[in-house]
Amino acid sequence: MKANAWLSVPLGLTLLAGLAGCGGSDTPPAQAQQAQAGTTVDVTIREWTVMTDKVTVSSGPVTFRVTNTGTRPHELVILKLHPGMTPDAIPVKDGRVDESASGTVIDEIEDTDLPPTATHSKTVILTPGEYALFCAVVENNDLPPGTATSKTKVSHYLHGMFAKLTVS
Repeated sequence: MKANAWLSVPLGLTLLAGLAGCGGSDTPPAQAQQAQAGTTVDVTIREWTVMTDKVTVSSGPVTFRVTNTGTRPHELVILKLHPGMTPDAIPVKDGRVDESASGTVIDEIEDTDLPPTATHSKTVILTPGEYALFCAVVENNDLPPGTATSKTKVSHYLHGMFAKLTVS
């Protein structure tokens, strides 16, 4: 009987350790759930504005849900700005945003994905810093509204289609 008792002690400890590891819930802590789910930024674009429901988000996965309420196709470029650069002072050449001089393009939703009334989503990983969200469409138009870059070009960015996003 004593031999069996000595064998049952290690077996009991092994079972106890196994049960301790199985206790609790399978649901990760709330902080881990938030990190996995990320943040959604709702963006509304139309002639001649880009509006976001958030101006600051935490770093990590961010989903941009973009709705075009305008009458023209638009796009959304997500650009991490170089230090000291601001969304309203991005260099422009021939109506086109000089993206490489301004920062690093993280991703974009093309104008083919955002015709009038369309909604399109994209998830990206963002690191801390300042970002510009803008429409980079440049279209030919003999009668440009507002202040066009020339008599035949309409730069959506130059018409004010940009917003700032801070990632902490």
